[in-house]
Amino acid sequence: MATTALSMSFLVGGCGGGTDAYCEDLRSAEEQFTAFDEGTPDAQQFEDAISTFRSLGEEAPDEVAQEWEVFLGAFDDLEKALEDAGIEFGDLADIQAGELPEGLDEQALQDLGTEIESLGGDEIEQASDAIEEHASSECDVDLSGS
Repeated sequence: MATTALSMSFLVGGCGGGTDAYCEDLRSAEEQFTAFDEGTPDAQQFEDAISTFRSLGEEAPDEVAQEWEVFLGAFDDLEKALEDAGIEFGDLADIQAGELPEGLDEQALQDLGTEIESLGGDEIEQASDAIEEHASSECDVDLSGS
């Protein structure tokens, strides 16, 4: 009987640590999602959030696993664009203030701008909406910041 109950919990729980663990981790990460909705987070907030998002993506239930891949792919692309430009996330605030880091390649900066704009693309928006909807309906967690 214990084996049957254990087997059923794996079936109901989804993948990874199960839906309950995923939902609990979403609850813990609510502030990190909100930090992105409130504007550009600082470099440490960004790194912490990406680490958390990657963990959530790894444990996401099948219903939203693909959406997490799309969502995280945008951050992979951003990190690569930052690396290609020779800057770190923390440099973005200086760039926005008009202070360009020494040796910054203008073309790399333009490419970076294009990459940042792509974070708001339809595919990313749809993935983000699906993750938020699943969080709300399955975990009773509001990631929308409202």
